[in-house]
Parts: sequence; C-alpha cells; structure tokens
Amino acid sequence: MLRLRQLIVLSLVMAVSLVGAVPAHAKEIVPNGIIPASQVIDGDAVVYGETVVVEGTVKGDLLAAGQDIRVTGTVGGSLIVMGYGQSFLNGQVGGSAYVTGAFVELGSSARVGRNAYIVGRTLTMRSGSVVEGFLTATAVRGWISGEVGQQLRTAVGVLYVDGKIGGGTGGASQ
Repeated sequence: MLRLRQLIVLSLVMAVSLVGAVPAHAKEIVPNGIIPASQVIDGDAVVYGETVVVEGTVKGDLLAAGQDIRVTGTVGGSLIVMGYGQSFLNGQVGGSAYVTGAFVELGSSARVGRNAYIVGRTLTMRSGSVVEGFLTATAVRGWISGEVGQQLRTAVGVLYVDGKIGGGTGGASQ
C-alpha cells in the first residue's frame, strides 16, 4: 500500500511538472469540494475537499484534489485529478487528463480530447468512453472497454482489452 502511494505521488509530481497545467493564478478556488451543475467558471479552477464533485463547467484547466473525486461536468482545458480513493470521470475534457486514485474509472460518457495519463490500483474504462489521443496507464489490474484513438501504453499487471485501440498497444502488461 505504501509503495502504491509513493508511485501515485511520484506520478503526480511528474505530471504536474511536465505539463504545467496547474494554473498559477486560478480564477476560482473552491475549498468545499463542489462545483454544482449550474456553475460556470470562465477560467482555471482548483477544487479540493475530502469528497470532490464537479458537475458544472470549467472553461480552463481544473485541478481537483481529495480522497474521492467525481467529475461529470465539462472541462475545457486539461484536468488533473489527485485522488487517493475513487477517481471517477464521466464528463468531457477538452485537453489531456492526468488522474491518480486507488480506483480510477472512466464512465460510459467520459470523453478526453487529447491524452490520458492514469495511475491507480485498478483502472476501468467503460464501453462508450473515449480517449482521443494516447492512453498511458499504470495499474495492478485494468479493464479497457472504451475507445482509445491512438496508442495504448501500459504497465499493468493484468489487463483485459475488449475496446477499440486505434494505434495498437505497447507496454509491460502481462
């Protein structure tokens, strides 16, 4: 368990430092962990809390941090999810998605406009979910039933794939 947490923290630090998607001056900081469906944030946002729920629209980049994170709204830019419990994405992301959590799930309505980078104990990509670019994932166990537009790159102990992979697969899956 400690090793998984170390891997998640290291992956998160690498993602943030390489991408620079975390806004230095977020237009909106939401400490209560909730962006309701009726809320529209015109720029970048940071939302945090033990449980984070994003149902509204963020037109820029979004950083979400907490134990359990649920994003069902729309993010116009990139999405960074720093979860250590369940991280669930079932909304639209215009840019790339960087997601950590013990249990990471892309629901049937999830759509990532660029690449997705995922680190978790388990990864579930439901039928109907789409990553238009590359999917890079590290997990103990994974299920890919959605669509990956380009290549699937993995380091997954046990991986089940019955979805559509546009550019083939690569990695250390067994």
